[in-house]
Amino acid sequence: LAMIAVAGASDEAVLDDGWEAECSISLRQLRGQLTFAETRLHPDLSMENVAFTAAESDAAARSMSGDFTAATNVCINGSVIPNSNRVGSNACFASALGDKCTYQCNEGYIAIGSHVCQSLEVDGALYFNHTFFGGQCYRLCEPDKQCTGDTVPLRWFNQSDAGYGECLETRCKSKDNALRDLAEGNYNLWRVARSDRSGVYVDHVSLDKSKQMGVLPGQNNYQGSTDTSGLGLIMECIADSMQWIDRSEFLDRVNMTLSAFANTLGADWNLPRSQNGWLPRYFNVLNGQLFSSSEGGEWSVMAT
Repeated sequence: LAMIAVAGASDEAVLDDGWEAECSISLRQLRGQLTFAETRLHPDLSMENVAFTAAESDAAARSMSGDFTAATNVCINGSVIPNSNRVGSNACFASALGDKCTYQCNEGYIAIGSHVCQSLEVDGALYFNHTFFGGQCYRLCEPDKQCTGDTVPLRWFNQSDAGYGECLETRCKSKDNALRDLAEGNYNLWRVARSDRSGVYVDHVSLDKSKQMGVLPGQNNYQGSTDTSGLGLIMECIADSMQWIDRSEFLDRVNMTLSAFANTLGADWNLPRSQNGWLPRYFNVLNGQLFSSSEGGEWSVMAT
């Protein structure tokens, strides 16, 4: 999670204030590129719903007709990277899963992520089937802006660029301030993950406000997580040490979270334990109700 804000554009950082992607908080759920961390929540990425570009369709047709002089491209899907040199006859090519497609963005754009030929199946559901995924070219709001001296660029998503659509705004900061901003932005993501009702942290969040359910402070699910709450308490301690929040707020937030796990929040909160005292891994963040075992609601020694 500490690296979610950094999207791998050489030494440059990308901070997102409303990106249409799911950010998984559990480290075990981070898969592939940092620009797209959550896979379970995207059934729309199944192969049945993948839209081919004209160039990709052309590449598929040439592959099926034997028009390639080289080996067959095992990842035709996603082989085109818009606003880059990887279009048309220069689309990405892979001879095997795991091959990376190097690319160069057009002038005024910046590369984010690695474009890798991959397949991904989770719990029997196919999300990527021999598909290039991960690399993108984002437009810079001020393509000529350069950071000078000891400053480094931080990139921020801007959705209101005079009607031209999304772009990355460049902010020049000292290395120390840039790192501190990234760290505090990381903590703010954990604040989104924490339920104001119980102080329990959900397992994953959406930064896309259209996918949030109106459950303060903005979760898109009710999946309270014992594991994630332990990490969330660590983040609160860091926030207190860094003085991002005052001491009274820190104490109130930690006390509520611990009260939830001690089952002392009130009559409308009931978090069960096993007969041996173990806590469940997943439960409803609003009332403590246990999730089914198929949804990860089993008792967990490690989570406890």
